Amino acid sequence: MIDHKHPPIEGDDGRLYFNYPLNARYLFKSTTGAPLFEYEILSCEYVNGEERYYLACNGAMLPVYKTIEQVELIFSFYPYEIADRGEPEELPLLDEEVRLFYNDLTKELKKANSEANAKLKGTDYFRLKSQIEGLSAPLRFAKSSGDEKKAAELMKQVNDLKSKQFEILNGMGIDYDVLTKKPKCKICGDSGFVADGHICECALARSEEIKLYNAELRLAQRK
Repeated sequence: MIDHKHPPIEGDDGRLYFNYPLNARYLFKSTTGAPLFEYEILSCEYVNGEERYYLACNGAMLPVYKTIEQVELIFSFYPYEIADRGEPEELPLLDEEVRLFYNDLTKELKKANSEANAKLKGTDYFRLKSQIEGLSAPLRFAKSSGDEKKAAELMKQVNDLKSKQFEILNGMGIDYDVLTKKPKCKICGDSGFVADGHICECALARSEEIKLYNAELRLAQRK
């Protein structure tokens, strides 16, 4: 979750960046203008919605990370000038970005599913579906009773009916997965998150796509 007291920097490209750039250097001076010390941002990390910074003071790395509040406190003691602006460091993929992306993906799937079902009205697709469902109980019974011949006959009927279904779908350009709302990821069910709340591997593999999607939304909101 984003810390709204210290929201990340939104770049010109719509992406989110740390408040303090990587390798930025800040030269602190006394009230008389005499140089005192120099701080440098060595690395940044984002943990549980918190920006963390590893700093060096006069070339020596500080032993523990500093939160953004602690960095601000350090920077409030003396006046300083920016000796090196450093490079903007982009935040990692955020839970908020994943959640928005997959929620919108679900909405699009529901819309596509509704449109597909509407297109199939008046076709033989649902009649064939009903016939397939009617064969499922006899097929299970034949398998459980060891009647391999009967099971094979029923399986052939089912496959023939499914082939006719797919002919209809292909002819109308309808995706079977859209029609059945079949999730592409069996682990997260296309939610983007696994049971323990962590981002699913399928979402991590789509990090760039998800980041770009959210960046474009932010840019659109500026207009």
